[in-house]
Amino acid sequence: DKPVLGYWNVRGIAQPIRYMLEYIGKPYENKVYNFKEDAPPSELRAEWLKDKEALGRGDGAMDFPNLPYYMDGEVKITQSLTIMRYLGRKNGLFAQTNEEETQQDLLEAQVNDLRWHLIDYCKYDVLGSLRWSNYPDAIEGQMKLVSDYLGAKKWLLGDRLTYVDFLLYEALDQHRLFKRDCLDAFPNLQEYHERFQNLPAIKSYLASERFRDWPVFGGPLKRWGYKKETC
Repeated sequence: DKPVLGYWNVRGIAQPIRYMLEYIGKPYENKVYNFKEDAPPSELRAEWLKDKEALGRGDGAMDFPNLPYYMDGEVKITQSLTIMRYLGRKNGLFAQTNEEETQQDLLEAQVNDLRWHLIDYCKYDVLGSLRWSNYPDAIEGQMKLVSDYLGAKKWLLGDRLTYVDFLLYEALDQHRLFKRDCLDAFPNLQEYHERFQNLPAIKSYLASERFRDWPVFGGPLKRWGYKKETC
């Protein structure tokens, strides 16, 4: 049986995993769950909650049923970064030395912060809104941090692609959709973004019906990212 990646019918925090699976070239099932639009908040996630209960029962149950999840034989894991690390280790997209792994850990945390800055801002969420009431104005500073670190390197850890590059590409692309000119002042980030898009497996995927540009984020309660016309 093919591995199964389960997530909402959006890009969200599962999209870097989809890129990894496409790059690896192993057929997989992209299991998607839909939000029940125009329903009260308690019913928005009904489709997923039905499966969640089943996935947490019986022999071989998931330890912590959640989205995204990844199932491949006896492997049944959740948490997006855990899935990415697992696929990275298994498929040569991981640090090769202890020193590299420490740097990789740092980069994972930094890039994960970057993607969550945008997610938090786009929520109708009091805490997120308080933290990033002016996030569109702060994006350039966030991009400069990444640009300064990347410098002239091909990928984040040098010449070799690792799972953190899949994480960064999607964070950059989501920001680019949110604020079209956010990479304009950073030629190295533009080149990085284009270089990743032109990886043969990624290029093929982006041109296929399997790839969905929108929605970026899930749920009708987002201030941006669910419906394209809100961009």
